[in-house]
Amino acid sequence: MKMGKTVYIIAILSVLVFASASACNAANASGASDSATKAQKLLYLGSASIGSASYAGSAGISTVISNNSDYISVNCQVTSGSNENYMAMLAGDMDIMNSDGGLAYRLGHPEIPGDSPMAQIYEFDANPDIRFFTNCEPTLNSYIVRADSNIKTVQDMLKPSVRIGFPTPGGVSYSRNKAFFEALGFKLDDLNIYYAERNELVDAFKDGNIDVIVSVIGNISLPNSTFYELSHAADIRLVSVDEETMAIFNSICPAYLNYTIPAGWMRGVDSEVVSVLGGNNFLISKDMPDDVVYDMCKALFENLEELYQIGESFRYITKETAAADVPCPIHPGALKYYEENGFKITYIPDYD
Repeated sequence: MKMGKTVYIIAILSVLVFASASACNAANASGASDSATKAQKLLYLGSASIGSASYAGSAGISTVISNNSDYISVNCQVTSGSNENYMAMLAGDMDIMNSDGGLAYRLGHPEIPGDSPMAQIYEFDANPDIRFFTNCEPTLNSYIVRADSNIKTVQDMLKPSVRIGFPTPGGVSYSRNKAFFEALGFKLDDLNIYYAERNELVDAFKDGNIDVIVSVIGNISLPNSTFYELSHAADIRLVSVDEETMAIFNSICPAYLNYTIPAGWMRGVDSEVVSVLGGNNFLISKDMPDDVVYDMCKALFENLEELYQIGESFRYITKETAAADVPCPIHPGALKYYEENGFKITYIPDYD
């Protein structure tokens, strides 16, 4: 009797296992995605320097995708920024890159003339193989001076007597501001420039060795930690960009927009300050498989609450903003996810 029950149970289990296997085979045959059967993928993401808004955004997105995919792991790499990321992607050392909106726009627009400021700034040709993955919160270009400084305008900075702390080549801060200064008629070689990384610029500013810090100061929601700490260690002020100068900056690239920083955004911002807004995009190769990109979107956007817990600035990322003001073609895998899930999709206008 006991043996009969055992045989009966084994028979039932055999039927269930067979049915389960048949269902899996049918699903795979029909093309359904089953991440458990996919080969493990380790992807490298080029970010920016530690302490920057771009690094924080890259690290957060890498973490959420890795935590919520059965087969995709994203390793966030510290770099000097957009230009280095792109060179690493070209060399095959990066799979995903954090990019300044200006560079992303340049790569996606072959109609930009070779003698235009855009072409000269980034020193890269358009690349038909680059695709948009998603946005992170935009960054703000800012000019920091002491509260009692006589520097009131951007033009006041552009004098040989003014010691300008300028970011080192390789990142968004360098490329964007090089473009702005040249559009105003000044070459960097004509100015009193001290090149250094962000923390070194802050130290030089505290020591009185420079008069201005030129940098990307943070996201639209909050300053990055380095400048937040500086604002509590010294009396500082942000230089506002006047309307005429902003129009010149905007003419360089449709991806550069003006943004008004509200009073109280951080210590030293006692009234509204007009700044330059730059996109903060993640780019990938068109050759990355569609299903991998789709699954990265799924892991990221279906776990936004986890992303929000990492940092308040991530609350910028929603269905309304993740694919807004796209600077270059969207990867088909990401586009499929966005369209299926009702994301708002808009593009920056073509270069005029």
